[in-house]
Amino acid sequence: PVFFSPSAGQMQNAQLAGLQPRIEKTDMGNLGTFYRLQIGPFPDKAESLKLCNALKRSGVDCFLVNP
Repeated sequence: PVFFSPSAGQMQNAQLAGLQPRIEKTDMGNLGTFYRLQIGPFPDKAESLKLCNALKRSGVDCFLVNP
């Protein structure tokens, strides 16, 4: 997920409990600063898709990456 601020990522805290977060700050020039949150590990792809789809339903961009 990509957020405008680190605190925006906290809104998904309940869904992300027990996962290892990694937050990366990205300067997008004229677009401003964004924060990318990578989480895992997941037991399998189905579980990662389940969370990603839940995030999308709540208005948060999400996509899967391989470790």
